[in-house]
Amino acid sequence: MLLVLLPVTGMLAFTVFGAVSQWHDAQTLRDFRTATALSFRTTALTDAIARERIAAVRARLRPGPATLKERSAAQRATDHALNAALLGAAGRPGPTDVTGRLAARNRQLHALRLQLGTESLTAPQLAAQYDTIEDDLLELAATLESGRPTRTSGQAADTHIALLNAIEAAERERAELAVLFDSPDAPHATATDRWSALEKALLDDFGRTAPADLKGRLYVALLQHPGLVVRKTRETLADPHADRNAWPTYASWLTASTQRIETLRGIQHQAAAELGRDAARDLDTARAREARDLSVSLAVLAAVTVLALTLRLSITRPLSEVSAGARALSEGDLSYDIRYAGRDELGAVADTFRELRVTTERLAGEINTMNTAIDDNRLGHRADVAAFEGTWAQLLGGMNGTMASFAAAHGRRDKAEQELASIFHLSLDLLCIAGLDGYFKRVNPAFEQTLGHSADTLLGRPWLEFVHPEDRARTRAALDRLASGVELAEFENRFVRDDGTERWLQWSARPVTADGLIYAAARDVTESRRAAREQAALRRVATLVARGVPPHEVFSEVADQV
Repeated sequence: MLLVLLPVTGMLAFTVFGAVSQWHDAQTLRDFRTATALSFRTTALTDAIARERIAAVRARLRPGPATLKERSAAQRATDHALNAALLGAAGRPGPTDVTGRLAARNRQLHALRLQLGTESLTAPQLAAQYDTIEDDLLELAATLESGRPTRTSGQAADTHIALLNAIEAAERERAELAVLFDSPDAPHATATDRWSALEKALLDDFGRTAPADLKGRLYVALLQHPGLVVRKTRETLADPHADRNAWPTYASWLTASTQRIETLRGIQHQAAAELGRDAARDLDTARAREARDLSVSLAVLAAVTVLALTLRLSITRPLSEVSAGARALSEGDLSYDIRYAGRDELGAVADTFRELRVTTERLAGEINTMNTAIDDNRLGHRADVAAFEGTWAQLLGGMNGTMASFAAAHGRRDKAEQELASIFHLSLDLLCIAGLDGYFKRVNPAFEQTLGHSADTLLGRPWLEFVHPEDRARTRAALDRLASGVELAEFENRFVRDDGTERWLQWSARPVTADGLIYAAARDVTESRRAAREQAALRRVATLVARGVPPHEVFSEVADQV
């Protein structure tokens, strides 16, 4: 089995690993194609907003029925493109919240349109507002196309994004220069050549990654009449000595720049189409590889299945029987009997398991006998180690040793309990076990002798009732410290005897909070406290005599101390 199954299983594992890898690659390509499709809708939205921007600028510069109508049409086109982009982004998984960003731009666009209605923005200001919306949408398109699953699709995406940004630079230049040419005599502090420099840099990026046919179309577009007009206009504006009469008119600039941008848009649409074809071609290739690897995996799996069924005919039945017997034995079922008695390797294993079952039954009998002896307190019983060999004998020998240790420990425990009981009952100090619930659990005879109360009385009432009323607050605080796990040492309070007299007790206690108990010992210090007070009184009287105070003061102090 091993000689056949190991290489086949290895080949199957390798094939399955390859199929899984191909599936992941195909999934990545599918996600990239979906992202590019959504990027194209975002690109269409940027084109629509760019057209709305120039229409809004024209309507602000030269308001009239024609320009206002053109602005309204551009706004409707933008709304249509925005709805299409939102529809494509709905339900799209991924780290980028496309729907949220599009919805945010939609709100920003409607707010800008409300400001257009009030005419509170100048043409440069409203162009700047549109620029902000365009920047975010262009960044979104670049993010969507940044997957780069293959080198070809990555270059196509770079080409598309570079040309898209170059067109946006040209759009912003068109709007800015439209404002400039509308009022050529007004002062303009803005550097009008920055957009042309940016566009040139972006077109250079486009040329480094674009295919030859797209670079050829771009070269032709830049040399056509609108492109030449734009170039000449840039050169004129860059010359500080140029006469303003040489500037193009507002209408001629808009016409030339619009035609040039539309030509660039045509190239951009072709670049988008190339990107879409590359993404689809890469996905089709990955799907073909995935189907091929899956077919190979299924063929190998079928071969392994046929081989396994063939081997099953000769080894499954006896192997299942031996396996079931071993499982029953491991679970403690000694009644299962392995009937297979072949002369092959499986037969030898079956004989071994039968012998093991007999030995296990005998071992279980010895263990049950020892457990019965423990329950009957016959700790001198020992198992018959000589009837077993090897590990079984060692196991029973260890159990016999455990039984001997248990018997010795049991004897030591009985002796310790007897000694502890003697100490507890014969101690002159007051020994007790109290609970955190406020009741004594056990007291020694010294308690009855010192306080005069019977053991039943002491155990049946909360022990704070036996404490002098003036000391109960201090005693309760000490009990709280014990309940928190803090040990108590040399704490003194007064207990009231059954005849009403007071006894001063000095306590040492240790809590066991896990069991809710307090182990405490007390010493009757009443006489020592009385002797201490008498000595203190004598010292005070002797001090007055030594000072030579008048006799009537000495007699008064003696009376007070008595």
